[in-house]
Amino acid sequence: IKDGSASIISIIGPITDQMFGVNAPNFTVEITDANLDTMWYTVNNSATKFIFTPDGVIDQTIWDAQTNGAVILIFYANDTAGNLASKSIIIIKNALSEPNPDIIPFIILFSVIGGIIAAIVVLGFLIIKGKISFGKLSIEKPSIEIAPKERTLSIEIFIEETPNEKTQTEETQTEETQTEETQTEEIQTEETSYE
Repeated sequence: IKDGSASIISIIGPITDQMFGVNAPNFTVEITDANLDTMWYTVNNSATKFIFTPDGVIDQTIWDAQTNGAVILIFYANDTAGNLASKSIIIIKNALSEPNPDIIPFIILFSVIGGIIAAIVVLGFLIIKGKISFGKLSIEKPSIEIAPKERTLSIEIFIEETPNEKTQTEETQTEETQTEETQTEEIQTEETSYE
């Protein structure tokens, strides 16, 4: 049986220019060949061959060794007759795009601690400046003295006297004047007699 046809390789995933972070990407490759023998891949034309089955994950160690930027994956297949086929794809590595899940709790912890320290520093500064009373933890209001407005209330009362009232008032005043004069004369007479 003569076999002069190489394997047909189809890369289902990843797709061209797909971006990946620190975790090595998964891949799915379909290879069609009646006499398929071996399948392997290389990363950036390295000499190391990684044997695989149609679905797999790029080796994490080799992925960690790659710098950020374009990474070339080449998938190979040969058959029992020695026919060799290959197909390549370029993906992008950006290790900063997704943080390592193991360090996320530490990032959250440091953020919370940093926030608490910042709040303490601000509180201390306000206490030193006298803006906050430590004993009462109350914010002091700036002292602004406002002089009370003086108001003068003037009331004028007009009493209109009737003619009868005028006469009575004049008579009362005349009687009082006469009485005072009489008392004054009596006092003067007594003083003269006494002398």
